[in-house]
Amino acid sequence: MYKKNILAIHLNSQIFKGFTAILLILTALIFSSRLVGYFEQAAAGSLNPDIIFSVIFLRLPDFLALLIPFAFFLSLLLVVSELYQSNGIYAYFSAGVSRVRLLKHVMPFFFIILIACSLISVYLAPYGKALSKSLIAEQSYKDKLEMFQPRSLINLDEAGSYLYFDSYDGKRMTGVTFFVKDDPSLSIIKAELLEISNQDNNMILDFKNG
Repeated sequence: MYKKNILAIHLNSQIFKGFTAILLILTALIFSSRLVGYFEQAAAGSLNPDIIFSVIFLRLPDFLALLIPFAFFLSLLLVVSELYQSNGIYAYFSAGVSRVRLLKHVMPFFFIILIACSLISVYLAPYGKALSKSLIAEQSYKDKLEMFQPRSLINLDEAGSYLYFDSYDGKRMTGVTFFVKDDPSLSIIKAELLEISNQDNNMILDFKNG
């Protein structure tokens, strides 16, 4: 029994070492691939480069949910192949360990992987994905506000909404003129003050004294 336990520990340790190495390599490949993709978006002006690593970190659970089972399968395949190639499998057989018993030795590690992937897929991955989308949308909103320059005509969206103002202190605009180019039924709005607020990463315009 003692000899069988040693063999079981050795088998699981070999699988764990291979699993860790493969998972790190796959994670590095995915990380570098996503990093290049996000930098391309940043170069195109659709993503702030300051939040790239934060976004990748938040999306990491989503990647791990896919990579962990694959890394476990590859590590198991490599260890079993190595045992047969080096005839090490016969050491297990000579100790009275059958193929079914070998499978039972691996099952605890398998269930740990299964539980970890389930928790990541159900809880961490959706939460991280939602946070990354919120971070991108919030940063996009802040970037849009930073681009506002007084005494210039600003295109707010693709619908042809335009805004002009005399001054802006970060919270309020003065001397405001607003109109929608593609909507002839909408009159020009002029107001002394305009307060801009953020609701679900959408820009809310509150005209005062107009």
